Amino acid sequence: MLEKMVQKLSRIIKHVIPSGLEIAADANIDASTSNWLSQSYSNLAVGSSSAKEPDRMIMRASTFLSAIGEHEEMMPVVEDIATSLISKGVLDSWDFDVLNYPDEELSEIMIFLFSSLGLLVSFQVPMATMRLFMIEISKRYIKNTYHNYNHGCDVCHTVYRLLMLSRLSTVFTPLEIFSTLIGALAHDVGHPGLNNLFLVKSKHPLALTYNDKSPLENMHTSVLYEVLHHHDPV
Repeated sequence: MLEKMVQKLSRIIKHVIPSGLEIAADANIDASTSNWLSQSYSNLAVGSSSAKEPDRMIMRASTFLSAIGEHEEMMPVVEDIATSLISKGVLDSWDFDVLNYPDEELSEIMIFLFSSLGLLVSFQVPMATMRLFMIEISKRYIKNTYHNYNHGCDVCHTVYRLLMLSRLSTVFTPLEIFSTLIGALAHDVGHPGLNNLFLVKSKHPLALTYNDKSPLENMHTSVLYEVLHHHDPV
């Protein structure tokens, strides 16, 4: 697992740090470690033209993004609905305000977000299936003050913006991008508006179900998997 994490960080550094940029080391880091960081990350930033093969992870990301142009049959339907609600410019900015839309419109905007990244095409997700998923997730969010469907969509959009601005969208695989956005969208699904400490001390059914161990987080995950395993015809 540690090796995989280092590989991932190396790929990220390669695409985020400009060529020739020196790494600023903290004063608490010893000289040998500081030298290793500078040498390793500088080499990654410059890149190797003599590499035997391109980074397969990056190739997959580029391939999946180019799939949008090859499979446009789903895009017009999504865009016609979404552009009547929000412009791509607003979606690609921090001006998108989830409080301005009812749940049904938010769902269409979220579908547009996923579709604009080519995810529905890449994973062959029918539009009807995606809409059913959004309906189920929105219904399972409780209408409380903060941890509601608006919040889930807001976090999903924020993660989308961070992926694009940091250029991590060029490093992560399509599956990682899809999973990250779905996780952001559903991260608080079913939240009752109470924290874990209260649930445990009040012996809430959720705390009893999950043996007092992160009852909310376990419940959110369980609800998402329950929705994903739903097999109603579409």
